[in-house]
Amino acid sequence: MASADISSEDDDYSSRRRSRRGRRLPDPPSPRSSRRGILRTAASDNVMVDRVDRIATSLEDTNRNLRRVDRMLGDYSDVTEEQGTEIDRLRGRLARSAMRLQEERVRRTGATRGSTMRPA
Repeated sequence: MASADISSEDDDYSSRRRSRRGRRLPDPPSPRSSRRGILRTAASDNVMVDRVDRIATSLEDTNRNLRRVDRMLGDYSDVTEEQGTEIDRLRGRLARSAMRLQEERVRRTGATRGSTMRPA
């Protein structure tokens, strides 16, 4: 029964495969090659899905790393700002100490000169 149905369908199909001008149309893909194509498509879809997943994971990791670096740069910026303030304060103290030392030298030099210039 099934083989009779198949042969009559094949005859109908063969007659329909001729174009209006009498040329023969290309053969349709065999069921086996169709299945291989589906499997190949499914496999390539899986490869693409894997690639997209890897890219997405990589982008998430990169985003997380960039956020960490941003926080670290913010911390370093704060530290640098604090260090700059401290350096300015130390420079001021150094300048005041240098002025006091110079004033002390002037006083000592003036006192020494004054004592040698006085008649004894």
